[in-house]
Amino acid sequence: MKRFFSICLMAILTIPMYAQQAASASSDWDWEDHRSTLSVSAGYVSGWYLMEALVTWIPAAAEHAQKSRYYGAYGLQYHYQNLWWLRSGFKLTCELDGHEIARKQSDNTYQRVGKAMHYTASAMVSVQFTYMNLKHVQLYSGIDAGLGVYVADKRYDEGYTDSNNNAHPVSTVWLPAFNLTAFGVAAGGEHVFGLFELNLGYEAFAKIGLGVHI
Repeated sequence: MKRFFSICLMAILTIPMYAQQAASASSDWDWEDHRSTLSVSAGYVSGWYLMEALVTWIPAAAEHAQKSRYYGAYGLQYHYQNLWWLRSGFKLTCELDGHEIARKQSDNTYQRVGKAMHYTASAMVSVQFTYMNLKHVQLYSGIDAGLGVYVADKRYDEGYTDSNNNAHPVSTVWLPAFNLTAFGVAAGGEHVFGLFELNLGYEAFAKIGLGVHI
């Protein structure tokens, strides 16, 4: 027990030292000269994709067999550091997947009839809170909102017609877009950095990227 209290006391006594070092590192970093950042990113599986998969995993009209292939989620981001702890900007995202469609035959076998592609894209305004803004590392969280579109290839879905019985090979649905960045870290040099984020929404759940201070 005495050893435990000794360790706790040592840890408490070192807090001011680490705080002073962080403040010194922060003072050496002139964030006002590096306000703008531009980055590209790639990741795997967004929250929107998971919702789509839950709704569409049953083949249309129970007459199709589908073999899906996921191609990833990609993004372009720009942010401007308004304050030491706050930055704003915008995000463009795109996510796509493909489905090999096979139609059931009379002998209960399946014959491949084509490939359907589905796309999701969004444009969102972004606000991020940078609770650490040092020269080589920034930690942040954020929230984004905007407009999204889901484009689905319906050529192989039987009975996909409107009220006038006109077939529509492509379905376009406009939706509100949103995203929550639970945790983000950007690390690197004064001009080029890498990033990693955990998201929930239209962005990939886990994504990595490369950016520059401009």
